[in-house]
Amino acid sequence: MSELEKVLAANAEYVDAYPYPEDLPHRPTRKIAVLTCMDCRLEPDNALGLAVPEANYIRNAGGRASDDALRSLVVSTRLLGAEEIFVVQHLDCGMSGTTQAGIVEVLARENLTLEAPASMVDWLTIGDPEATVRADVEIIRNYPLLSADVAVHGFLLDPKTGALLPVTDAD
Repeated sequence: MSELEKVLAANAEYVDAYPYPEDLPHRPTRKIAVLTCMDCRLEPDNALGLAVPEANYIRNAGGRASDDALRSLVVSTRLLGAEEIFVVQHLDCGMSGTTQAGIVEVLARENLTLEAPASMVDWLTIGDPEATVRADVEIIRNYPLLSADVAVHGFLLDPKTGALLPVTDAD
């Protein structure tokens, strides 16, 4: 059975046992937006004690405050009513194991033809995880399209234990 067939079979089972009412709200009922990493080891809903439909989740490589993440946070707060943002990056992140130059080198080795050269993309790699959380929290707090009334909190998640570690000065 292919991965596609497995996914479609699992979805059929999910539909049969779908646990949510048809009128499930599309706005986060706990008024929370979570910016986190796409790492497959992370379960941000469980780590933060959240369930459907309590929060909006924005996931990208590193859980970084990229342009697209900021766009999604504006939608979550301005259009969908989120009042708090949780920046949840994590220890042992794949984006901390490389550099801007390292990513460009890997892509060049694979002879990828890109519309824009890989060196023109800011890959938002991570040096010091705590400093990165602090920097991203500041970017979000100072983003002109977000209200200053939105609380922004910063954390590191330990994927080996599930522990949520507050980052000092980012809360």
